[in-house]
Amino acid sequence: MEIIIDRKLGKILDFINYPYCGRFYEELEKNQTFDELDIEVGGYEDILEDLNKKMMNYFEVIDKFYSMGFNPIVNLIGKDLLLESHSIEEYLNGALELDEETLKKNLLELLIRIIGKKEIFEDLIGENKHMDRDYMISKVKETSISSSMKWNIYCVIENPIKYVQEYVDFMKMLKPDFEELWVQAERELVEYEPGFTKKLEKNGMEFLNNITDEIFDIDNMNNTTVVVALSYIGGGSITMSEIDDKMILHWGYKVEEIFIKIKERKEFELEKRLRIVKTLGDKTKYKTLKLIADNPQICANDIVNELKLTGATVSYHINLLRSYKILKINKSNKKNSFEIDKNTLKDFLQGIIRDFELQYVVKND
Repeated sequence: MEIIIDRKLGKILDFINYPYCGRFYEELEKNQTFDELDIEVGGYEDILEDLNKKMMNYFEVIDKFYSMGFNPIVNLIGKDLLLESHSIEEYLNGALELDEETLKKNLLELLIRIIGKKEIFEDLIGENKHMDRDYMISKVKETSISSSMKWNIYCVIENPIKYVQEYVDFMKMLKPDFEELWVQAERELVEYEPGFTKKLEKNGMEFLNNITDEIFDIDNMNNTTVVVALSYIGGGSITMSEIDDKMILHWGYKVEEIFIKIKERKEFELEKRLRIVKTLGDKTKYKTLKLIADNPQICANDIVNELKLTGATVSYHINLLRSYKILKINKSNKKNSFEIDKNTLKDFLQGIIRDFELQYVVKND
């Protein structure tokens, strides 16, 4: 496993997320992984609240390119350009240089991934399906994305170059405000980054697993290149995305501090059990886990159809289940499948048995 620390990528990703975090501040605040733990870590929450106020006049424009849990513009432009760019300007200008065919290929790849059929993507490209307007529209209809976002995707199919141009124009308008914020970001990141980098270079993913209570499945990452980018705007979050054999890890600069404060509590193990109780007590999460237990090959789109939910809602629940180590993702034949982490549930049940002194009851049963 190779680990690359990419500082420039952190800034570009924060810039891409700049309007998203401002627009969906309230939803993101409700969905905080640590919201029920009453952890006091100053800084990043105030940033998001201020950003929300700045973006209020642009909600309608932002909704054209972003929705909660689904940002098609990033996939449309392509993540290769994201990794290759050395600055925000290079990323935006590179987006304008993409031709219609490339944009439509990227869009088809996104749609096929949402539907859960990544393995057929190369065959579809060989058949030129990305240039077939009717076929592309039919794929949009198969997805679980919202009606308003489907309309935006139809606009992409009709004129992808115009759509990207409008996005770039909007982001260039926001850039001066972002650069002003980034002056403050660099002051904070320059304090955190050296120590973080030193520990990561010395101990690799084991260092991150020690912080996060082992949310990373290192055994299945032997052939993966991990690109680590620090986030200022998403200071309290960890996001992961994949590009071929690379995993982009956008690591909030306050995450380590949050986990340290959690682990300092004497009731840390109890809090882990309470999080699982809360998770299993949610009907949607429980039904999601039951579907996966019954059919390990099920994809996210199938879960959407079974539970009659939006793709963003299912994505949120799956990400939370992963962050609590209740759910794992296995990769095979270019298709991701889900697996319940039985070790986590086993530890949880053993903790319940100890807490309520049920050893005798279990033994006799």
